[in-house]
Amino acid sequence: MKKNILLVVGVLFVVGIGYGLYAWNKPKRTSEDEKPAAALEAADLFQQFSENETNANTAYLNKVVEVSGKITLIDTDAAGLEVVYLETADMLGTVSCTFSKDKNSNASPGQEIKIKGICDGFLTDVVLKECSLVQ
Repeated sequence: MKKNILLVVGVLFVVGIGYGLYAWNKPKRTSEDEKPAAALEAADLFQQFSENETNANTAYLNKVVEVSGKITLIDTDAAGLEVVYLETADMLGTVSCTFSKDKNSNASPGQEIKIKGICDGFLTDVVLKECSLVQ
């Protein structure tokens, strides 16, 4: 009886370690290789989230979205990743696009740009992560 329990615990332990290693080494999802679920202006995306966040979450959350618009600011976040902010009709809100590691926009404020990224939701801004430029 004790041998069976120890065997089951040992097998579960090995399976758990195996799954942990798989999850740790699994390739990270990026927007670069995926087809966008929607393509729209940054101002339109922001407006949809402002007017009805629940519907916008249903349509865009965790999906690749392609946005185009005018750059208002380029910054870096705490992790050192480039963040591009796109202009909207709202004075306080933007669409923030955080680029993947080792990827940059090579753009400047005032420039029109087209970016696709994974929609991470709405805080003060609409947040896109793992972004890449659309050529």
